Amino acid sequence: MRVTLLAFACFTFFITASCAYAYPSLKITTDTNLSQQAGTTTDYTATVANLGDGPLEEVYLTISFLPSKWYSINEKIFLQGGNSSVLHYTLSLPADAEGSIKYNVTANGVLGFGIVAQDKSEVALKITAAEQATTTAATTTVNTTTTQQGENVQQGQDFLSNYKWIIVSILIGLGAIFAMAAYAFWRD
Repeated sequence: MRVTLLAFACFTFFITASCAYAYPSLKITTDTNLSQQAGTTTDYTATVANLGDGPLEEVYLTISFLPSKWYSINEKIFLQGGNSSVLHYTLSLPADAEGSIKYNVTANGVLGFGIVAQDKSEVALKITAAEQATTTAATTTVNTTTTQQGENVQQGQDFLSNYKWIIVSILIGLGAIFAMAAYAFWRD
């Protein structure tokens, strides 16, 4: 009887703890069509709104499908529920870049140990040639190969960050079950 009550109490605690916060939610708004000249550096903004009921301890931007040398992001903010804020990122394009590329700007919201809310916006970037630089077909081929390798690495990182909470929840649940089983075993 005691073991059953203990198991029920632990189960109730975990269910209540998982429902303590409303579903956190983020909404990102940014320019989706950009044009920038090769060899220049430009700052861009994204407005991030916390649509959830509770605060998010850390909100920051990530960029995927763009070579990591081409951008920088240094802002992390605290964002109350129902509020919005503007976050900045910088694109520094190499002088030999040319063409068009699509990339994602993702707003990530952290509460506790990991990301609990995300929203992304796809941006189409048109890169115009630098005035004094000329590009060759060989240089364009090298840039395309670099971009594809950067995409593959970023996709793997996005997969891990998207499913990190599920894995952690499963491990905590298994730990709780094993703890209850050990308690019941040694108690008898």
